[in-house]
Amino acid sequence: GRAAPEAADLPLPAVPMRVLVALAELPGCERLAVARDGGLVRASARLARVPDPVVVGALGERARLAGGRLRHGRLLWRRRLTVVLPARAGGPLPRSSPQQLLGRVPWLRAQGIPLLIFALEATEALLTAGRPAAFYGAAPLPVRLAGATALALAFVPRRRWPLLSVLAVVAICMLRTVVFDDAFGLNPPLYLAAFVAGAYVRPLWLAALGAAACVAGGFLTVVLAFDWNWELYPPNMLLFFATMVTAAWATGVGGRRRLAQADELRALSSVEERRQGRAIERAVEAERLRVARELHDLVGHGLTSITLQCAVAAQQLESAPRQAAAAIAAVEEVGAEVLRELHQLLAALDGSAAPAAPELARLRELARRAGAHGLDVRLELAGDLASVPAGHAGAAYRIVQEALTNARKHGGAGPVGARVARERGRLAIEVRNSLASPVALADAAPAAALPLTASPATAAGSGLGLAGMRERVRVYDGWLTAGPDDAGDWLVRAELPLPA
Repeated sequence: GRAAPEAADLPLPAVPMRVLVALAELPGCERLAVARDGGLVRASARLARVPDPVVVGALGERARLAGGRLRHGRLLWRRRLTVVLPARAGGPLPRSSPQQLLGRVPWLRAQGIPLLIFALEATEALLTAGRPAAFYGAAPLPVRLAGATALALAFVPRRRWPLLSVLAVVAICMLRTVVFDDAFGLNPPLYLAAFVAGAYVRPLWLAALGAAACVAGGFLTVVLAFDWNWELYPPNMLLFFATMVTAAWATGVGGRRRLAQADELRALSSVEERRQGRAIERAVEAERLRVARELHDLVGHGLTSITLQCAVAAQQLESAPRQAAAAIAAVEEVGAEVLRELHQLLAALDGSAAPAAPELARLRELARRAGAHGLDVRLELAGDLASVPAGHAGAAYRIVQEALTNARKHGGAGPVGARVARERGRLAIEVRNSLASPVALADAAPAAALPLTASPATAAGSGLGLAGMRERVRVYDGWLTAGPDDAGDWLVRAELPLPA
């Protein structure tokens, strides 16, 4: 393949990895070399042909969103692109002081032209202060600096109101020279105004009028302010000025596409940042729901057992002390088991250990504990359950655990049948128990259809049990039903498709 052998061995977060994949999939990519340098990952792609600037811009935006940056030479002759990315999630690249300043003050990036004009005009005003008025005009320094500031401010709204910005620049140039006797370099501001007209004014004919206004304004300023002597100053000088203004305007027109692409990339960047923000919020919410389900399964099952055993111990403490002692021992055993599983859950949440899904082999221990608490569980395990994927096994275990908990809380005195079987590419779960009282329940639906009518016994509960079971089967595209069967028993059935 295109990637260097060591590229596949680099453990990278998902977003930087997608940037590397996009770099490798560039049209004409012959080779991708990836290397780790401390906390950074550098990927260099050698291309068979010059890349499309639009594609490169999109790749650079992806790299920026991942906390990195794209490096490239002049696209007219360079055929190598280098991406530098942080090796860890949330670890942006170190920035230089100018980059930090631009990042903290975003408008500095967008106002390069006004800052350039102010720097040029203010420097010229300071250097020409006190020089002969015949050459540099009689305007005092404060007037010159005010004129430089006005010119710079005229360029600020060039993106929103470009034609107004161009006309304001022309008017300020004429006022400074003709009215305030401030002889300054007309060329830079008028060239940049023509560029703004070509780059931002729409439609094209209106942009051409903006450039014509720059040429006409320059001509009128020279003629009115300096009593133009056509014999001393030949028309070739004005022709040169008009040619340069036209060239600046044509450069702006040629840059329209690039500017439109930059605006589009900024819009895409904003959309991507919002999308990532929503994805993070959804992930956090999903994690909260997962933790709530796990806590419900762990604590709900354990507390139900502890409550029932404590009730048994209280009733038999005087009449049957041995049975009361056995119930108290069962409480201790369940409490230790719940505490152990809570420690595992907390370790998974803080990242110190991988989350451990319960194995189906532990169903026998679950049935044994339920039997010790007075529930007659008849468990049947069928098929090759040892090779069931961990996620599917954990979901099946929790479904059986929740069904047994509900049977202990709300079921009748009869036995509880539990069956987990692997058959024909699916994992089938079935738990059946008698009911303590008649239950009216509407037709149960697959997991995708959420409505279920709870029985009077279960209506007092939190509702997390059935919702948690449904969510577990939904994750694996399965289905679940819960309701009374024809014999009047409560039946929980679920199926999970297994990967081939």
